[in-house]
Amino acid sequence: MLGLEMKNRLFPCFRHLKNSRILEHPVITLLLIVHLLLGYRRLGDLTYYHDDPMVKRLFGLNQLPDPSKVSHALSCIDGMSIARVRELCRKLVIERLKKIALYRLTLDFDGSVLATLSRTSEGTEGWVITGRKREPASYYYP
Repeated sequence: MLGLEMKNRLFPCFRHLKNSRILEHPVITLLLIVHLLLGYRRLGDLTYYHDDPMVKRLFGLNQLPDPSKVSHALSCIDGMSIARVRELCRKLVIERLKKIALYRLTLDFDGSVLATLSRTSEGTEGWVITGRKREPASYYYP
């Protein structure tokens, strides 16, 4: 993928896990990366490009997996795999930063406040009274 050898670099992250006969964990990880790059967020959205020959060719597959198989493969991934993928991401970012030799780098950590109107366990709606206003309960999403 883009000359980064992502598939080969992802294999050590999942070496300790047992792969299914159909899907390897590095392929699932790449599929999720492409899924996000295409602008999709839900696994069910795989069906929109399920028959796309270019995506199939990218992964070297004759057929893309359905969302349930992807979900099952993701359920087998453990904390060690996640830590290794995070480390790989850090290495990739540092490699690219060294390659482009930036003079200055600005990191902007910004979060969003998302409102929720879900029902609480007591059956009341999630509203908070602040001063004189009644506002929806919310949480911080980094």
